[in-house]
Amino acid sequence: MCNPLKVVTGAIAADSSGLHPTLGQCYELLGIQWPFVTSWYNHFFPHFTPPTTASETEVYALKTVLWLWVLRFDPSTITYDAKWQELVAIFNNASLNWAQLLAWGGAAPGYLAAGTLHSFPTGLTLSTSELVLFNSFSTVCATGNCGYKTQCQQVASTSPCATL
Repeated sequence: MCNPLKVVTGAIAADSSGLHPTLGQCYELLGIQWPFVTSWYNHFFPHFTPPTTASETEVYALKTVLWLWVLRFDPSTITYDAKWQELVAIFNNASLNWAQLLAWGGAAPGYLAAGTLHSFPTGLTLSTSELVLFNSFSTVCATGNCGYKTQCQQVASTSPCATL
């Protein structure tokens, strides 16, 4: 069995389900990759402007999702895939109306930005933190008859839009 990570992290324990680095080894790998992540983040999101009402903790949480995207998806894909270009453009829009963002999972995941429905790039499956990126400042579901009842039922099942 070839383990190229051994050179970087030392021996990685294996069991019947595969290799499992320790928490320390994970931090070591992240530390090695961090310059790559921050460099590409700065390249992809030079105009990222969090909501003015966001706390320092909320800003960090938003940036964390964007950092994770850089780490999980290669720069070539983010640069040239049309769906990634749409998504990156949204978060580089300094006048982004965060109150009008909404994302949902389910059988047909997608997101709403600037009044337009979008599908996610191939391979991007929503985690809880990714939903927070889109929905933590959203007011889309706050009014009845918002026009996105199906989506609001998934993300805010007790909201006025979902229940009216």
